[in-house]
Parts: sequence; structure tokens; C-alpha cells
Amino acid sequence: MSVSFMMLNLAAILLVILFLYTLRVKNKGQYYYVFQAMCVSMIVWTVGSILSWYYFITTGEVIVFFVKLWFLGNCFLPVLLFLASIMFKNDRLRLTWKHSLLFLPATISYITLLTNEVNGGLFFRNIGLFNSELIYGPVLYFHVVFSYLFLIIGFYNLLAFTVRNTGLFSRQSSLMLIGAICPFLLNVVITLRIANLPLYYTPIFFTITLAMLYLSIVRYRFLNMTPMATQTILDRMTDGYAVTNDSNEVVHFNRAFQENFMSTKPKLADNLYQILEIQPGMSGFVDNLRRHAQEVESLGQPFSFDQELKLNGEARHFQVDITPIYVSDMHVLWGKLFFFKDTTQIHKAIETINRNQAMLMEQQHLASLGQLIGGIAHNLRTPIMSIAGALEALRDLVTEYQISIGDRTVTDDDHKEISNEMLSWINKTKPFCSYMSEVISAVKDQAVRLSDSSMSKFTVSEFLKRIEILMKFELRRHHCFLNIDNQVPPETEVLGTMNNLIQIVGNIISNAIEAYEDVEGQIDLVVEPCSLIPQNIRLTIRDYGPGIPEEVQERIFKEMTTTKGKKGTGLGLYLSYITIKGKFGGNMWIDSSVGNGTSLYISVPRL
Repeated sequence: MSVSFMMLNLAAILLVILFLYTLRVKNKGQYYYVFQAMCVSMIVWTVGSILSWYYFITTGEVIVFFVKLWFLGNCFLPVLLFLASIMFKNDRLRLTWKHSLLFLPATISYITLLTNEVNGGLFFRNIGLFNSELIYGPVLYFHVVFSYLFLIIGFYNLLAFTVRNTGLFSRQSSLMLIGAICPFLLNVVITLRIANLPLYYTPIFFTITLAMLYLSIVRYRFLNMTPMATQTILDRMTDGYAVTNDSNEVVHFNRAFQENFMSTKPKLADNLYQILEIQPGMSGFVDNLRRHAQEVESLGQPFSFDQELKLNGEARHFQVDITPIYVSDMHVLWGKLFFFKDTTQIHKAIETINRNQAMLMEQQHLASLGQLIGGIAHNLRTPIMSIAGALEALRDLVTEYQISIGDRTVTDDDHKEISNEMLSWINKTKPFCSYMSEVISAVKDQAVRLSDSSMSKFTVSEFLKRIEILMKFELRRHHCFLNIDNQVPPETEVLGTMNNLIQIVGNIISNAIEAYEDVEGQIDLVVEPCSLIPQNIRLTIRDYGPGIPEEVQERIFKEMTTTKGKKGTGLGLYLSYITIKGKFGGNMWIDSSVGNGTSLYISVPRL
């Protein structure tokens, strides 16, 4: 038994193993079914050749049945290869009845072969196992032409696409090139009878072709190459990606990656880190990328991180996702997918939002400060006038006392009376001074910027006392009354900045005052344990005004909404909700109906 015949037997074994292995693949698509069909064709071709030669070696005769068996695979393999190439080129082929016409030449050839004895030798005039012995009939020439046509176009589609997408010297291109050249050259030698060779050389070389196709398309069809339709979509993505193998060599990328990270198209055999390090200012980024990629390899889990880069003199932000890629169902790391999402516009939008929010909060703070200053002016006017009156009375008493010095008609009792009156006026000024001190302390604390991120704690009693002092003027001016009902221990502490909560509750009380439209009204401020969350306290600010329509309530905390028309901005409750959520870890909600007033609830954690 010759070495070449042993190779034929090994080829048959390899084809069976390859076919059985492809049966294990899950989520089979068109590629897999066409590949399995090619495997079956090659198995039939190879087995027919083996049987023909075994019988020839044993008996010295050529059995026509076995020749017809191997020609079954020979006729249909070129068509299947061509079909696979156009499927791969178009990512996925929508099969119609027209595609069945591709099998018409092969079908005609094989029917002619089956009826060769009765049709006068249209397929072949003489049967032989060597190319020199086989005499062609007219249909066999027809078969050879169509077979070469299908093979040339099929290999061209696969090879051209592979070279265009992975480079001429990539592993995939090399596999495809070997798979195309070997059987093609052999068929030329056999067809032209350049050398006297056994016909079973052809299935041996086509087995090599099928193995190369399996490695370059079926097994790595997504990892290393992307069909043309998919590639067009990927190139139109604004985010870049690059796929590397286990040696960190780039095997695929899209246009966005090239435009963002390199000036010229890279060679796919180059190392990803070396490609990036060529660009100026990328060394720190490459170090991060390499470190995180190693973590992905060791942990086997995807990883994401943000990176700011300076590309072409412009600051850009990227979210980099690194995903491990495994071979089929085996947990063997093949390579990694690097996805570079451009988040520059998102960062700019966030900065704009933060800047606008800070500006809006500052404007709201200034507006509240204006109201506060008006209240200060009114609240301090009365004690100042009272103190001024007391000083005037004291001056009169001092003048009277000075006149009485040396006057023998002024008795000791008169001196005592004058001094007692002086003490009386001094005592009268003390409450006014104390009140002024409280107002000044409250104003000093409230003047702190709302954007202050420092956290502290305060008691409920301190909070209610400040609210009462700061809202006193506005309530009096609009003929409203604030009823404070504290149902928690006064020493109960809340974690957070008291000024922020004062600002929020003060705004809500101001809204309640405005709801009465300068008509006398009652406003309740209730502090009680929260029934929904026991570790929280709940503040309820309730008015009995006209209420808020339901459609306004649905968006009052989600956007800047106001029921005051041109008099309001809608900032108060919008920013209050954000502050309660972000700075206190609490919640805020509303309950209102038209004609029945409004209750606004604030829930915040207590210590």
C-alpha cells in the first residue's frame, strides 16, 4: 500500500471527525449547514475512491458503481463551495428558488454519469483510476468547465475578502491561500495530464482545503473576519473597536478605531500596545490598558474603565470595555475585544448640567437671600426702635439725675427711683438684644452656600427654631400662621447640612403662603416618625389653598414646573427634590387635589 493511498484513508478519517465535531456546534447558522454539506460531499468522494482502489488492488478491475459514488461528491462540492463564499460575503444569504439553479449543472452532469452506459458515453468514454486512462465525453468537459468556474469564483470571493479585511500575510489569508492553491494546481495537472497521477489525489487535496476553510471561516469566522455587510455597519459606528488574539496581535478593527488612534492603517500582525504607543501622549493610557487586559485574562471577566486622552490637540473622553473571547464551548482564551466608546459629548453634557445646576441653585439661593434680607430688615426694625426708645428714656433720666446733683430738695428716695427706672429700661432692652442676636446667628448660618458639600448633624429643635425665626416676617406680612407640631423628641438628630433643609422647607412654606394669594391662611409643619421607613422622620408642610392639578403633580419633581406663570421658575421643588435625594438620602413626594390644599412630604434619615 502506497503512502498516497494511506493519506487517502487518513483524509477519510479526518473528514468524518470534522463532520462529527461540527455536529457539536450550538446555534448553527447557514455557514455550518453548508460546511456540513461539503463534509458529506467530501466523505462520499473519499469513500468512493477508497472502495474503487481497494477493489482494484484486490481484483484488478474497476467497478463503475464506486466511480459513480465518488463522482457524486465531485459534482456537488464546487457548487457548495461557491454557495458558501457568497453566503460569507453577504453575511447571511436569503435563499430563494433561484439559488437552486446553481445545482442544475451538477445535477445534469451526475444524471448523465448515471446513464452513461445507455447514452453512448456522454460523460466519459473510458473509465480509469488514473488521469491518463480516463477519456472524457462531451458532458464531462461541460462538468469540468462549470466546476472550475465555481471553484475560481468561490475561492476568489473568500480569499479577496480575507486579504482585504485581515491583510495578505495574516494567518487567515495564509490558510485560505493554501486551501485554494493546492487543489486548484493539482486539478490543472490532472486535467491537462501533465503527470500520470491517481485520481484520488484530488479528494486528498480537497480535504486539506476543507480543513483550511474550517480553521479560517467556521471556527474563527467572527473572531478574525467579518462578512462585508456587517463590516459596512461596523465602519459606520462612531465608537471604535479592535480584536486581538492571545498574542495581543490585532486581527480586526473598524474605521473609527483607525481614525481615533492612528494616522495610517495598521498592519494586522502588529501588537495592539505597540500600535498605540506610537501615538504621542499615549504611554500612560497604554499602561492602563495593558494592566486591565491582564486582569481580564486572569479573572476571565469583562472590565471597563474611563480614560481622558488628548487626540490631535483635543481633550477626549473614552470608556474602554475589555471583553475576553473564548474558543467555542471550550473555556480557552482566544483573545480580547477592546471597545472604545467616545463619551466626550456625554462628559461635556454632564459638565454643562452641573454648571447650570450650580448656577440655578445659586440664583435660587440669592432669591431666597433677598427674601431673607427683607425679613431681617423688618424683624430688626422693631427691636432697634425699641432699643432706641429705651436709650432716649435713659438719656432723659441721666439728664434728670445730673440736674438733681446738689439739689437739697432731691431726697435719697428720688435718687433710688431714678436708678430703678434706669435699670428698668436696661432690662427692657435685653430681650430685644437677645432676639437680634438669634436673628443674626440664623442669617449667618443660612448665608452659607447651598453647594457646600460638608456634612454635619443637627437636632430637630434647632431646625424648627431657625425656621420659626426666618419665616416670621414673611408669614406676618402675608397674614399667614405657621402651626408647628413636633411629634419626635426635640434632641432627635438628622445627618446633613441644616442650611440645606432650612432652604428647602422655607421655599415650600413660601409656596404655601403664595397659594393663599394674600388671604389669611393656616400652614401646618408637622414632624413625626415616618410610617413607611421607621429609621426616618417625616416632615409634612400642609396648606389649605387651591391645590395643584394632577398633571402638574406628575412632573413637578422631574422637570422645572411652576403653577405661578411668569412669576415662577419651577426651580424650587425641582432642586429641592434633587437635594433631598442627593445630600440627605431621603425622599420627597406630594399629595394634592384641586380645592383641597396641598401636603408636601419630606422623609430624611435620623441618627
